[in-house]
Amino acid sequence: MKTITKKIFALGLTATMAAGFATACTSEPSETSVSVDAGVTQDVSLGGWQVENKAITEEQAAFDKAMESLAGVNYEPCILLASQVVSGKNYCFLCKATVVTPDAKPTYKLVYVYEDTAGNAEILNIADLALPGYTDGEAVGGWSYTDSPAITDDIEGLMNAVTGNLLGASYEPVAVIGTQVVSGTNYAILCAITPVVENPVTNYEMVYIYEDLNGNCELTSTEAVDIAGLAVAH
Repeated sequence: MKTITKKIFALGLTATMAAGFATACTSEPSETSVSVDAGVTQDVSLGGWQVENKAITEEQAAFDKAMESLAGVNYEPCILLASQVVSGKNYCFLCKATVVTPDAKPTYKLVYVYEDTAGNAEILNIADLALPGYTDGEAVGGWSYTDSPAITDDIEGLMNAVTGNLLGASYEPVAVIGTQVVSGTNYAILCAITPVVENPVTNYEMVYIYEDLNGNCELTSTEAVDIAGLAVAH
């Protein structure tokens, strides 16, 4: 399955943003760095996709109908990330996926569902929302997927610490996808990022944050999540 593409966040900051970040928190670098490619940008609203970032309501019926014939993995929809109006409607759900076997550990997937105008629904694609070192369905290198993606007060505080003084964009944490225990903790947080411009386009990115044992923290990198590109299996 196709996974999200990566980019360096810090290299893309303006001098003003970098100065703001320096005052937001101080810490030593993470013991485990994320290998990323610099300079990549991604607009996830291409192809008519609209960022939703909301609780699942009437879309649940389409999801349930599409998943009726799927066995072996339990998909628990968490958030409606995006939608696309076609002849009917396409949906992108963030789902917690657990193989139906004893002691199975969860992962997180992007599940794409098409619902036609008659209410029939089918799966378009299921894409990996992968952590660093993800291979053969598992995260390696000390990373693990969270049991719950909920944004807690602690996570809100962490995000505010590393983004509160950044200019040019607002960061809204959507789901905690994974953690890695080092000398401190690395966090992988799915965020909706909206630039502070006229007619802004919101994008989804995986934001990686390191917090040391003293509570100091830093934003180490981000990964653009290509909602439109991942809608089709490759």
